Amino acid sequence: MPENYTNRGEYRTYKLLKELSDKYPEDDFHIFANLYLESDDDRDPNRQVDHLVVCRKGIFMFETKYWTGQVYHNVTRDQLISLVNPAKGQPNKAAIKLLTSLLPDKVTRENQESFTMTIKSPENIEVYNGTSNPITQVQLSGLTLNRLIDKKITTSWY
Repeated sequence: MPENYTNRGEYRTYKLLKELSDKYPEDDFHIFANLYLESDDDRDPNRQVDHLVVCRKGIFMFETKYWTGQVYHNVTRDQLISLVNPAKGQPNKAAIKLLTSLLPDKVTRENQESFTMTIKSPENIEVYNGTSNPITQVQLSGLTLNRLIDKKITTSWY
C-alpha cells in the first residue's frame, strides 16, 4: 500500500471483510466497497457508503475512519463536561470554559446534540457534528438504502 494512500482505513476494513468472507464461505458474503446510493429525496443528497456487506446473516453497512488520538464518539456537550466536572466535587470552571471554547458554537448551544470528537493533541482537536458525524452519515445512508430497497420491492410486486 502506498505511503500517501488516504483511505488506509477503508483498505484495511476491506481486507478484514474479505478474510471473514474466505473464512466463512457458507455465509455467502457479497462485499461492496465505496458504494454510491442515489437518493430520491431532495432533502437528502446521494450517499456514499464505505462498505456494504450482504450475506446470509443480513445486510451490514460500515462507515470507516482511520483516526488517531482519543476519540469521543456519540457524546453530548453535557457528557463531556461531566468528564471534567467530578460528580461530587465543585465544578472545574476553568476546564468547562476551555472545553466549551474548543467546541463549535452549534454544539455549545445544543447541549443534547451528539457529536464525535478526536483529540490528537491539545492543539489538534476536531469535532464532527451534523452530517460530518459518522453516526449521522450511517443513519442517512441507511435511510437511503431502506428507501431504495422499499422502492424496488414495491415496483417488483406490481
